[in-house]
Amino acid sequence: MIIEIEDTSFSKINTSNFRKQIISYQKENPCCVAYPTHNCTHAKHQSDSLLHKKFSVFENSLHSCLKKKNIKVNITHLWAFITYKNENIDSIWHSHYINNNKKQLTALMYLTDNDIGTEFENNYIIKPKINKWFLWDSKLNHKPLETKVNKTRIIISTGLEVLDSV
Repeated sequence: MIIEIEDTSFSKINTSNFRKQIISYQKENPCCVAYPTHNCTHAKHQSDSLLHKKFSVFENSLHSCLKKKNIKVNITHLWAFITYKNENIDSIWHSHYINNNKKQLTALMYLTDNDIGTEFENNYIIKPKINKWFLWDSKLNHKPLETKVNKTRIIISTGLEVLDSV
């Protein structure tokens, strides 16, 4: 099941300047030491998993939105995934589950307006909506739709450990 939670206050933060800061962060803090060589197995333009440490707005937004659903979480990792205009999206089936015997959720937020959603193995497709968190069980395999983008696409994704109900 996919849960959608809109953060109505996020539209005030999600400006072109804010998105430029996210892009800059990714360039300065890539996913791994192997980036951008073929040894890197991450998406082509992915940040490290500590984006929430630099931009507390994501953590604040998640906690505020999840409180509405009586869900308390710990963010284990949070990153930006960027696909630039005229690039093909890295589209690989994957999940964000870490085998640690804890209940885990994955959350995704689209920062840019686009029509390239996220597909799940059951053929369900998230229709992108900016400033809205989409949450699901981290065991669910998913991938971005495979296509060439006509404008830069920025998403934020995160792994969450569910602590308990609020």
